[in-house]
Formats: sequence, structure tokens, C-alpha cells
Amino acid sequence: MPTICQAVACFGRIEAYCAKGTPSSEKYEKDIQPLPTPEKFHPFLISFQSATIGWSSEKEPVLRDLSVDIHQGVTMIAGPVGCGKSTLIEGILHQHMVKNGFRTASFSKAAYCPQTPWITNDTIRNNIIGFRQFDQTWYDFTCEVCGLQGDLNALSDGDMHMAGSGGISLSGGQKQRIVSYDA
Repeated sequence: MPTICQAVACFGRIEAYCAKGTPSSEKYEKDIQPLPTPEKFHPFLISFQSATIGWSSEKEPVLRDLSVDIHQGVTMIAGPVGCGKSTLIEGILHQHMVKNGFRTASFSKAAYCPQTPWITNDTIRNNIIGFRQFDQTWYDFTCEVCGLQGDLNALSDGDMHMAGSGGISLSGGQKQRIVSYDA
């Protein structure tokens, strides 16, 4: 029975998202400045040439002799379990060591939601705002775009609900929605 309820709630979130249409950019993006035009056009976002990527210099590399250019646009990384997808992404973000070869990037910042969400033993609200100053407008917008409003409404204590260590009191989907604010 709980699985059916979760599925119905999931479909409800999808339906609500699809019914919204395109949001007004004026409402939330009025203070965002346009990005400066780069002086030199880069044909790719990141490039690895003959790269060997591993967790540390002491451990065996996970990816060997990797040569790939990732271009701007939609890019998907697919493959079987254990083939190095997460290692590649973390290599892109410089979280793993490129032991040999080259890594070239045309960006300096990136947003990333790890496969395993990092949830602290605190309220849902504090997990969302982290160390930021609380801003009600930003918070409401974040809860809306992350699809959390239905979850918060279903909890008797709303966003003051204790997530528990590692988010033990939350479903996997709720954990993902809570940490997706940072992307």
C-alpha cells in the first residue's frame, strides 16, 4: 500500500509540474545579470586527453586512457553498474585525481547533485537553507521548483520535520528533492 501512495504522489507532482507551463522569468530572475561574453569561444565544456582518473595516487585508477570532449548542450553519461560514470563526473568536477593525461575545462563553477544525497540530522528547512541567511522568497521558490510543497504539506510539522541521520525519516525521492535546491 505505501508504494501505491508514493506512486500516486509522484504522478501528482509530475502532473502539477506539467500544468505550470513556462514560469515568468521576471518574477525570480530580475536580479540576475547576464554572463559576460567569453573572449575566446571554446568548442567544448571539458576535454580529457589520454587521462587516467582514480580516487587517489595510492589506489588503482578507475578510468584509463580516457579521451573525450564534452560539448555544450545536453549530455548523458550511460553505462553498466561499476563502469566509472560517477568517477567521470567527479573527475570533471576535480573531485578525483587525474594521474596521467590532461583535463581542460572552459568553466570554473558547476552545480552537482551526488547520487547519494547528503542530509544532516536536522530539520528539512535547515537542510535546504544550509548556512545561508533565511530568505522567505528564495525558500518558497526553491520548495516550489524542487517539488517539495506536496511533501511538506503531507508532514504534520512541515519543513520543521526532523530528517534524521542521513535522512532516515525521508523517502529516497524526498531526499533527492531536498538536495536538488543546490543545483
